[in-house]
Amino acid sequence: MNAIVILKRAGVGVVCAALVLSMAAAAEPALKSGIDLQYVDRSVRPQDDFYRHVNGRWLDSAQIPADQERVTPSAQLNVVIRTRLRELVEQAARSSDASQRKVADFYASFMDEAAVQKQGLRPLARELAAIEAIDSPARLCAAFGELGQLLITTPFTTSVLNDPDRPSEYALFLYQSGLGMPSRDYYLDDSPQFEDARRAYEAYISTLLGLAGNTDAQRAAAAVMELETKLARAHWSAAASRDPGKTNNRVAIARLNEVSDKVEWRSYLQGLGVTARLDSVILGQTSYFVGLGELLHEAPLATWKAYLRYQLLAAYAPYLGREFVDADFALRGMALRGIKENAPRWRLALDLIDETMGEALGNLYVARYFPPASKARLQEMANNIVAALRERIESATWLSAPGKRAALDKLHTLKVKIAYPDRWRDYSALRIERGDLVGNVQRARSFEVRRNIGKLGTAMDRDEWYITPQTVDAYGYPPLNDIVFPAGLMQPPFFDPDADDAANYGAIGATIGHELSHGFDDVGSQYGADGAFLGKPGWFTAGERAQFDARGQVLVEQYSAIEALPGQHIDGRLTLGENIADNAGLALAYAGYHKSLGGKPAPVIDGLTGDQRLFMGWTQKWRAKVRDAETLRILKSDEHSPRWVRGSAPLRNQDAFYEAFGVHAGDAMYLPPQQRVTVW
Repeated sequence: MNAIVILKRAGVGVVCAALVLSMAAAAEPALKSGIDLQYVDRSVRPQDDFYRHVNGRWLDSAQIPADQERVTPSAQLNVVIRTRLRELVEQAARSSDASQRKVADFYASFMDEAAVQKQGLRPLARELAAIEAIDSPARLCAAFGELGQLLITTPFTTSVLNDPDRPSEYALFLYQSGLGMPSRDYYLDDSPQFEDARRAYEAYISTLLGLAGNTDAQRAAAAVMELETKLARAHWSAAASRDPGKTNNRVAIARLNEVSDKVEWRSYLQGLGVTARLDSVILGQTSYFVGLGELLHEAPLATWKAYLRYQLLAAYAPYLGREFVDADFALRGMALRGIKENAPRWRLALDLIDETMGEALGNLYVARYFPPASKARLQEMANNIVAALRERIESATWLSAPGKRAALDKLHTLKVKIAYPDRWRDYSALRIERGDLVGNVQRARSFEVRRNIGKLGTAMDRDEWYITPQTVDAYGYPPLNDIVFPAGLMQPPFFDPDADDAANYGAIGATIGHELSHGFDDVGSQYGADGAFLGKPGWFTAGERAQFDARGQVLVEQYSAIEALPGQHIDGRLTLGENIADNAGLALAYAGYHKSLGGKPAPVIDGLTGDQRLFMGWTQKWRAKVRDAETLRILKSDEHSPRWVRGSAPLRNQDAFYEAFGVHAGDAMYLPPQQRVTVW
């Protein structure tokens, strides 16, 4: 805790001189509670509906912007950050710095809508001709790789990450892909909302192919839809795909044909630009690639070519003329997410640059808007929360001495990354031209793909960030044993440097605990301190793993019972890791907060105790209004539970919550002690 906060809490009653008292009062403003009391609905008891009690008046008044699928604190903060970035990018046009001018030129190429409209489809002529020239399954697989360099959806997707068996080296991962809708459920579920999505999607395929000159676009769209549906049948479920024990399948290059001799593996890798000598790759969903091999020969080559033409057009529709942009938004914005109108062009431009040159934007952002003192404050909070987990591991009666040593070793080697990377990404080799939007997108995407492919055969860079500094989010990545908190998140309402610690611990402190616990959840516990994949039971004994999994199963059942939309329940298995992290993260934040008090009583502010403010800080950060179409997408493709569930369900497993708000049997928030889950 910093010295100023300690002085505030100590008070100045020992100073008797009135002049000194008045000076101290002027220098030390009253503590803020960090709670938005204006939004509290006092007609609702916290014991009955805590989410509504904390956020009710906000829920009654907030409106989802027409150009967004939700309104949340994150979305509102993103608007602020995008506005700041717009100013910075427009100023960068006058900079003498080459990197800043490159960002400004990219932005200008997006904003010149007249030039984009005039070019039509000419920027994609080379790719369209290459697709038309495909004449064999080998050439088709090579095209999958070549188009993959431009981030066009194909039946393969790849990642270059640290090797699960040799974590100091990189490995190439191949996963299932190829679908234009969010998940396999959109193709296979017979519910009315999915039938509506399928009709909209097939119409979209037909529209894009027709705009590109296909004279029989409807028939081609039906064939593409049938092909993607067959791919969807081969896909693993999202829940099955998050199990590393099933997806970490090392296959020697020489033995890939034993998985499927109908996939032209070498043609694909060559098309992708893999030049490093690889002895193996990691296949995600092995049975999917068997099914893909059958489809490569079963579906007519003409259908595959129509599929690739469509995927090319879909990938670049937002950067083409108005008719493509409008068609793309009608599907991806309106039909699949319920958004009423497209975002302003300047914001779409910034989103694109964030996707392709994010660290260049981040460098501009943190130089202007990130206060260094916030980094030190967050580091102190992280230290307290890490210490809280250490104590919980040491006192865990269900862990053996070897299990404790392994967990503590992992915790000791954990790396906490805060605000921005130590070394910024170099974009000097990326060519950007003011009058060539599609070319800029292609070169930027290819630059990033090749940068990643180029890691193969080199030593692992453990300092790399997989998120941009201006992002309002955080992550934990067990294979690197790190947790990352960008500068974009370190602002109100997630972190308020002028507020008392309690609400900050409930908000960003619980986020720290959440990401920390990912290294110890159902998936993270299968990775060692060095990032090596151990599989089950991980560093647990078999008996310890059984106890851990039994606690997880209770969470699966708790969350699966929640109906998020009429007839649509949360998938407790898909969301298990995130639900563990929410519950453990909140418990660790509570323990870390009490550690920060150093044995002193917490101040009462706005009539609220420290514990009450902590739990209210947790719940107010999850306030949200979300369109039903977006909630459906989350339920079927996202490992996170809906925000209102995250703001409420974990509280029922926290004994301290019951004490803070006097929750008793008969109250709606009450869960009997024997049904509460403590994971860490």
